[in-house]
Amino acid sequence: QINVLQAKKKFEILDAMLSFMHAQYTFFQQGYSLLHELDPYMKKLATELDQLVIDSAVEKREMEHKHALIQQRVRASLSFHWQDFSYDDSKVEFNVDAPNGVVMEGYLFKRASNAFKTWNR
Repeated sequence: QINVLQAKKKFEILDAMLSFMHAQYTFFQQGYSLLHELDPYMKKLATELDQLVIDSAVEKREMEHKHALIQQRVRASLSFHWQDFSYDDSKVEFNVDAPNGVVMEGYLFKRASNAFKTWNR
């Protein structure tokens, strides 16, 4: 009787294992079919991404070129108008909308009249 029960258990274990393998196969087959339907969309998205990378690189190159031209104009303008004054390139900007092209921005500080003589914005 014990040998018969052990033989029966072997078949039950094999049946459970086969059922598990079939479930795994079905799961991965369904996953494959779902992703296969998305394949054209993923290819289109990859193409658009490649084009965006190219466009971004071109735009960056154009902006660097414009920045270099603007810096040259600012230097030429400053050397022509303010030959006797020194300036800091990092604080000077060129704006094509401004009347003379140079925009000055920042905060105005005022010295307090208290005992500590602190500066206030």
